Amino acid sequence: MTARLVGVASLRDSSPDWLTLLRAAGAMESYLRASTRASSPDEIASFLLLDRAFHVRYHSLAVADHCLEELSKVTRVPKR
Repeated sequence: MTARLVGVASLRDSSPDWLTLLRAAGAMESYLRASTRASSPDEIASFLLLDRAFHVRYHSLAVADHCLEELSKVTRVPKR
């Protein structure tokens, strides 16, 4: 999904779209912490597609979200 978003953003090639893409991917804060210079479309795309630390955090959040969904499906045993 991230690759598709990067592909669409690359067709527009404007900074606001790239910043919106970072927000949509939940990567804005991570990118701002990792980036030491001005944002460019190439740097943002590289971060979203290649940065290992971002992918590890994203995967962890996705797993946590899935676990919370599964827990919410569990029916509670009525009290006696």
